[in-house]
Amino acid sequence: MARMGYRGLATGGVAVWLVATLFSRLPVAMMPLALVFFAREAPGGYAVGAVLAAVYTIAETVGALVFGARLRGSFLRRPLGIGLLISAFAVGVFALVPDAPLVVHILLTVVAGAPAAIAPGSLRSLVTGLVAENDVPRALSVDTMLNQAAWALSPAIVSVLALRFDASLPFAVAAVSTALSALAVWRLPAGKPVPETPATGRRRALWSAWPVYLTSAAAMYLLATAELTLPALLEDRGVAVGWAGALLTGFAVASIVGGFCYGLRDRWPGSYRTQSNLLLLVVTLFVAVMALLPGLPGAAIGLLLAGLFQAALLTARNLSLRERLPEDLHATGYSMMYVGSGVGYGVSGMASGAVLAIASPSVAVLFGVGVTALAGVAGFFTERRAERRPEMVSSKES
Repeated sequence: MARMGYRGLATGGVAVWLVATLFSRLPVAMMPLALVFFAREAPGGYAVGAVLAAVYTIAETVGALVFGARLRGSFLRRPLGIGLLISAFAVGVFALVPDAPLVVHILLTVVAGAPAAIAPGSLRSLVTGLVAENDVPRALSVDTMLNQAAWALSPAIVSVLALRFDASLPFAVAAVSTALSALAVWRLPAGKPVPETPATGRRRALWSAWPVYLTSAAAMYLLATAELTLPALLEDRGVAVGWAGALLTGFAVASIVGGFCYGLRDRWPGSYRTQSNLLLLVVTLFVAVMALLPGLPGAAIGLLLAGLFQAALLTARNLSLRERLPEDLHATGYSMMYVGSGVGYGVSGMASGAVLAIASPSVAVLFGVGVTALAGVAGFFTERRAERRPEMVSSKES
């Protein structure tokens, strides 16, 4: 296949993948906030909404772990399409039974989150089979940009639908979006057959990539720290908390710009592992700037510059994992990375809350920076040791 460039990615099977990816990511980004607004006027209010949002996130994480481990090679369209349809059904029912008991809403939330959790990894794996090898970084950059766009658009969509019309309407939109994604998945070209790794080899290969999963968890831990402590940080500096939404939107837009720039070249200097570790360090430093520089400008500068490199970090991390695993394990590996991201976000929420209870918001941000830096260093040295080990073995054998 010839080199496409960005314009070439909007044609043929890749155009269908673009539709499937965007319409699968948008509901995931909408659901937590939609659940909070849905429960706002119900008994229990925001507390119930927070529980439902947590249940959805946990269901996604468990679904990615359980179902992602069972993905096989290029045979991804059928399980992915079925998972998306099940999710669409559950979300649609949620919109139709707003007065159902809480246990029913919890059950529907689990069914909405778990089956579709393989979508990010499966779609990411599928697109690499639709483009030439030197277009893979560009395609994965687009994947990251679509994810950032979904998270940038979803708060506005949910807020307008829930507050101006009806709190059930976001679920109807999410259900339709998920169903459209499932239909697009069925229209994707069939993947090429790939050799299947034996069961014992699968487990060994997947576990050997744990430093990449750790980097994924660290990156999401850092992002969650910045997001969750930002309102408290602004309030502590005497800045209107309403600026938090604008700054997070700016972060997403900057990330889209950074992802676009990363995909302009087929290859940047250094290995993908080196790029991933270096970019994690850069993003970590800019989040630290957010905590150290005073006032609104300090928070804005740090957050926007961190966003500029965030998408490149995520893309390099995906490419690094792709290099480490056999082709039939790519979708499973991406799902494991999704699990790492969910764990990183959840742990960050708990840690940030604990630190905010005893220290200033700036200290909470710097604590997150320190944890991320330690995780990044641990992953870096572990990977270097793993790379040297085969060389040592071969030198002994010779």
